[in-house]
Amino acid sequence: MSTISNNYFGRYQLLEKIASGGMGEVYKAKDPSVTPARLVALKRIYPHLSHHPKYLALFMREAYITLQLQHKNIVQVYELGERHDELFIAMELIIGKHVGHYLATGDRLSAEEIALVGKDILEALVYAHTHKEATVIHQDISPENIILDDQGVAKLCDFGLARALRTATNVPERYVIGKLAYMAPEQFYNPDDATVDCGVDIYGLGVVLYELLTGKRRFIAVTVEQLLIQVKECAAVVDPSDLQHCPASFVSILERATARAVTDRYSSAGEFLLALDGFLYHENIASIRESLASHMLGTTEKAKQSEFETTDSLHAPTEWLDLKPQTLVSADSTHPGDSRFKRLLRGLRAAMF
Repeated sequence: MSTISNNYFGRYQLLEKIASGGMGEVYKAKDPSVTPARLVALKRIYPHLSHHPKYLALFMREAYITLQLQHKNIVQVYELGERHDELFIAMELIIGKHVGHYLATGDRLSAEEIALVGKDILEALVYAHTHKEATVIHQDISPENIILDDQGVAKLCDFGLARALRTATNVPERYVIGKLAYMAPEQFYNPDDATVDCGVDIYGLGVVLYELLTGKRRFIAVTVEQLLIQVKECAAVVDPSDLQHCPASFVSILERATARAVTDRYSSAGEFLLALDGFLYHENIASIRESLASHMLGTTEKAKQSEFETTDSLHAPTEWLDLKPQTLVSADSTHPGDSRFKRLLRGLRAAMF
């Protein structure tokens, strides 16, 4: 992280850079326009990408979709705006880590803790999949897109690849999107097919929970081509010894969630959620959350290289943000009239909802 002195971006005071990726940079910033002033995560797209149609569409899509989704388990947006022809997203800053950190540090979670993480994310998916405007499919469920905050609450982030099912038949994807190791087989066989539905999110979450349970990757390959074949055929590398101390009922839940055929999986995020609720029925949820919170705080002390390091080229994440509702879309006052930003927003709104 790099500290910044007396630097402002519009009304936001930039305090330090906390992340950077292929599309832009994320800053810890202060918003003095509310009382009391609040800390936010401010994501800015790189200037050289601000006119690139592909990156601009992903950036706008992420912000606009998240603006529609107001849920306690979804990292949410305060503002989508433009300043001096530069687009930005302001989000609530979350004190937390993505669950990939547990895999990278070897800090194993119990089956009950993993089930509670899954329960939180499924509540977010039930909301997104049944949204009143359109069925929103995340399409990029992965360890880097699940954030665990300092209260032990899991939140889903990065809707940059999401799509609204309502318009899927009119706007075919034409390409495979997502992180390869967490993508459902049907995403490779039917990239243009509108039948690629909510089952891809159920499958992706199942793979994440499986990896948290075993501490190992579900698919292991030396090349991208080998990984692609494994994922397409759902040829997971399973060592029985990895599961011998795991509750059989929980393993069965994850096996169904990650079934190769969509019809063999849970029919909805809600059905998957009911299964986890059943597994956790006799558990003390408050106690499990406290334990998750302590794990989150402990990960900062245990950074080390491992097979789950995010620099792994076969499993490298797209951008992730440790970010968190109010919906406000704005253009900077220095851009009066019908700005490029407003035109883009109108087009995105029409396309998505």
